[in-house]
Amino acid sequence: MELVLTSERTFSGYGTALAEARCCLLPILLVSQIRLAKEAFDVHMFRQREERKQFQQEIVERLRQSGDDHIHFFNGEEMLGIAYGECTVDGIHPSDLGYKRMSEALKPLLENLLHPYLK
Repeated sequence: MELVLTSERTFSGYGTALAEARCCLLPILLVSQIRLAKEAFDVHMFRQREERKQFQQEIVERLRQSGDDHIHFFNGEEMLGIAYGECTVDGIHPSDLGYKRMSEALKPLLENLLHPYLK
């Protein structure tokens, strides 16, 4: 059984969950999945990640168009850099190097998003 990510029902459920989480005006950052070394050998895995990323981008764009300026998207496939294959222990799970690169990629973005709240 495969989840169809582009269905209106799925979008509605995902969007509703995000909207319900809006108890305050703190930013929400939606980060897509990192690029996996295993994708070089598994085209289906690559396509699934790309479909999820597109789905997440669409959700963020639709919520921003409806007036939610506090939701943001970050493309997770860029976090590990060019040598992404060296950043996992088994082609899927991040190693210490993978987590280091993810934190380095997210730190400036999170600092920028949270700066107004840390004064």
